[in-house]
Amino acid sequence: MTSIKLVEPSSTEWKQWRKDADAGAKTLADQFRKTGVFTVDEKLYKRRKSDYFALYHGKCVYCESPLRVDGWDQLDHFRPKYAVLDGHRQPIRVGGQEHPGYYWLAYDWQNLVPACAMCNQQKDAIFPLLQGSRHALAPKAVAKESPVLIHPALDRTRPERHFDYRPKTGALELKTDRARAIDKIVKLNREGLLDARRACFDAAIQLVKDFLDCIRESDKDRAARKSIELESIAEGAYRYSFVARHALRTCGEQLKPFLNFKP
Repeated sequence: MTSIKLVEPSSTEWKQWRKDADAGAKTLADQFRKTGVFTVDEKLYKRRKSDYFALYHGKCVYCESPLRVDGWDQLDHFRPKYAVLDGHRQPIRVGGQEHPGYYWLAYDWQNLVPACAMCNQQKDAIFPLLQGSRHALAPKAVAKESPVLIHPALDRTRPERHFDYRPKTGALELKTDRARAIDKIVKLNREGLLDARRACFDAAIQLVKDFLDCIRESDKDRAARKSIELESIAEGAYRYSFVARHALRTCGEQLKPFLNFKP
């Protein structure tokens, strides 16, 4: 789980999809107002699936596992489109009634996020809020919500505030109650992720070594290529960027005492 800067695509196909999505959202609002129910068009919100996977650097927004557009990996509704469940998988009730779902966000481009099959299945319609926050029943109230889950581009805090990384085990340390609540939902230390994170940490350390070798050998072209990889870590595009960033910070912290010399 890592923070990124979200830049909306500008292609003609994307712009047309945005128009169709806005029209679809209006249809859902009309359906709900007239009947109290609505039907989300799955084909519509999945039409730009490949764009979304690229937008989030081909990784699950929750565990950062690599994604396959042609596999079981999916677009998840960060705020659920239908029923909304709490951390115990019980229906959220607002004003004495079950929350109908965030139907007005069913096609919203910032509410759609790519998720691996495992995280998508575990998260399901679970969307708890932090204590003191209330689930929105209308668009204007969404801004007042404080979700437990972290949106990589829209959350008010960075994941580093809630998680740390342990290189020896490959596990994420759960530093806060929010981190523990997130882990309960999507199981961030499940089997398979630990080895992948350790491999990523080692690769990031090796990248730093390779970059320094390029400097030592005055190989400017190769150093430029390595710097692009280092930038991808800073931008959150690198695989398991949370771990890779930890590796870079660790290198910096270890070197810092030796860089404060005076002439």
